Order: sequence, then C-alpha cells, then structure tokens
Amino acid sequence: MAIGDLRSRDLHRFINGNRDEGGLWLFIHVPKTAGSSFRKELAETLRPQRNIHINYDSDEPFAQQMETAIARFLEADKYTYFRFASGHINMDQALLIRRNRPDTRIITFLRNPVDRVISDFRYQRTPAHPPYKNFIERYPTIDAYIADPVSQNRMSRILTPSHIDPADFDEVVNFLDQNVTFIGIQDIYPLSFSIMFGLLGMNRHPRVHERKTQSTDTNDVMLSEELQSRIRSINDLDYRLFRHYRQLLASIREQWHEYKIRANQPASEQ
Repeated sequence: MAIGDLRSRDLHRFINGNRDEGGLWLFIHVPKTAGSSFRKELAETLRPQRNIHINYDSDEPFAQQMETAIARFLEADKYTYFRFASGHINMDQALLIRRNRPDTRIITFLRNPVDRVISDFRYQRTPAHPPYKNFIERYPTIDAYIADPVSQNRMSRILTPSHIDPADFDEVVNFLDQNVTFIGIQDIYPLSFSIMFGLLGMNRHPRVHERKTQSTDTNDVMLSEELQSRIRSINDLDYRLFRHYRQLLASIREQWHEYKIRANQPASEQ
C-alpha cells in the first residue's frame, strides 16, 4: 500500500494500511521543499537515524560520493538497523536501499516549482552552500540558472526511476502511487506533517523551521509575472506533478480533521 491508496478518499484505509510497523522510513530530500525542517523532526522521533550525505569540499564527483555514502549506510545498517534515513538521493538510489531493506517505506515532499527554483537559486548563492562561489560564477543571474537543463524539472527527475521517462506523466504517477508511502506538499505543510505523523501513530504539529535562506547582496530576485510564467513553463513536468499531489492531499483535508477528532475521542463516544 502507498500514496495511491488516498485515491479512494478513504483516509482510514490509508492510515491503517500504511501505519508504522517498525521498519525503515527513507526520506528522499528534494532540495528546497521544506525538507530540512521535516527531516529534523523525523530524525528526533525515529531512532537510530542516519543522514546520507557527501563532502562538498571533496573533488570527487557528486554521484561517486553518493554511491559511496549509500554503500556505507547499507553496511552500517547490518549492525544498527536504522529506523529513519534521509538524503539528497534519487529514486534509483532509494530503490537500491529498499532492495537491501525490504521493510523500507519511501517518503518525500514537493513544492510549487516557481518557489522551489527561486529558493534553490537563492540558497546556493549563500555561504550555507559550500560551493557557493562556484555557483555564482556559473550562474550570474536567475535567467542563466533557469535556462540550464540541470536546474529544470528537478523534482520529476529525482523522483522518477531510470526505467521510466519523466515526461510520461501517467507512468510516473502510477509508479509513485505504488512505490511511495507518502508525498507531502510544502505549501500545505501542517496538513502534510500531521498526516505523516499520523502514520507513526502520533498527533503532532510542526515546531521546527530549519535552513531559512539568508538574504544577501547576491541572492535578491525580482519576482515578476513574466519570470514566474517562464519558470512554470520550463518546469512543466514538475508543475504537473506538484499540482496533481497537492489536489490529492487537499481533497482529504476535511477527512483528516474528522479523523483527528475521532482519534482523540474516548472509545465510548465514537
């Protein structure tokens, strides 16, 4: 069972079918989707936990470093049996982890592509991102950044396994519906957060806000209607994916409120 179970609009079935059973929750952290805040709260709740990360000061290519980091995680997991792990990994890497830990449940977050792209651009121009000087040199303007295919449709490319074309929207959604336990949405973060913790059997509200992007002289962006329209157009795959799962979550908002009320009532009142 997975996020596709919500299509029945039966929230009870979704919660009961996907409730935590003591396995590994694996968070695919798509950059700038509220992931740092979400990750911290889950990492404090589910232990042992591991952040699968690389050393940005290394000259070794990102892909090679991440391959090594995942191998180290899987080796450590033989002895530690982690309850939560996260990282800037892609779907192929998440599936590799699940093949080694069949009890793995994959979760992730999406964000409006306009907000995500601008936030990502601004963040990577600050000292919080170690190679920020190289980034500024490579992308002197927001226009240069959004024109580079590397920056385009990143959510779709990260979350689509290599055997599926990210442009095949129906196939991507079908895969995610069957393989990802939960997909949160950044602009309805409280609802997303509380549903995720509902799967853990907890009635929790968010309390952490991590990694707010610092404003500097080099990362100011003039957000015009034309720029927003251009980002949406260039990132059309991401926009369709975001809109699709946002509508799905929004459609069960009232059910979730009713579910929480019932969950908090004594059995005699239900």
